[in-house]
Amino acid sequence: MGWALAFAAIAPAVVTAAPPSQQAIIKACDEAESAAQCERLLEAEQMKQFPAVAVREGRVLRLKTRAGTASIELRDAGDPDDETGAEYRAHAFWDYWPQKRSAVVSVTTQAGDYYLVVDLDRGKETRVPAEPLLAPDGQHFLVADLCEKQCANVIQIWRFDRDRLVRERTFKPAEKWYEADVAWRDAATLAIEHSVAAPRRRLAEPGELVLVRAKPRLLKLSDSEWTVDETGR
Repeated sequence: MGWALAFAAIAPAVVTAAPPSQQAIIKACDEAESAAQCERLLEAEQMKQFPAVAVREGRVLRLKTRAGTASIELRDAGDPDDETGAEYRAHAFWDYWPQKRSAVVSVTTQAGDYYLVVDLDRGKETRVPAEPLLAPDGQHFLVADLCEKQCANVIQIWRFDRDRLVRERTFKPAEKWYEADVAWRDAATLAIEHSVAAPRRRLAEPGELVLVRAKPRLLKLSDSEWTVDETGR
């Protein structure tokens, strides 16, 4: 099913964190009847890994903060099958970065999906457009906002800076990338595999999108192709 493959495509390969594996995503989505149910199954497995971090009580996801302070509550709203126009929002605990005391939460809405990086000590929530992947050094994370529709076609690098997150730099390909897989090779290098639109061929149907696999590449954080951002969020 389409949404099962979409979930599988975002499984990262970062050893310093423990998000759902590709195998776990495929298994959960094969067993589920909807994307929302798939996320619930994945969330339940993640909570088994981090019972001291996240707990679900009905439609409320609670993230535990430091001792003596109230939990962060993220409340689901609406029904994905409701056609009356009522707002729909569903949260799912996705990962935990112990070295930064930060939780990653997947958010699904009718307008599109995004993620929250939640600072559990300060209660701050930072919204990013795609799944954040923690760097091996634990000081940065990447966000690859690359997809066929409703994506900015950019890669962002964020940095932990004292009491806030800073969007440090952005890379935007000269052409649109499809089927992109971006992972950390090391703390200063990204390994990228992607497809691009092929030149129009005489036998192709009008408007048909034909993809070809591009040559894999390495993108270093020191490369001049990055745009320095450093915008505090």
